[in-house]
Amino acid sequence: MDGQDMLMTREQVCDLLAIRKNLFYKMVREGDLPPGMKRGKRNVWPRSSIADAIRKLRDRAEANVWRRRSEVHSAAQKAP
Repeated sequence: MDGQDMLMTREQVCDLLAIRKNLFYKMVREGDLPPGMKRGKRNVWPRSSIADAIRKLRDRAEANVWRRRSEVHSAAQKAP
């Protein structure tokens, strides 16, 4: 995290991702989002680490789309 990286609260991250807190905590537990850093009584997340997580999620989703397209194409070629 550089000196200019904005720190975000859970609420801000949830708003950015348009998700509810239950899904947010599940994504943190499963490693899709980074763990927070303690600042006083609150956890915060560097905006850059959330941006990195979003890029990884998009890349994974895109890879899944291409994999599914490939599977459908292969199945179509095998059909009589």
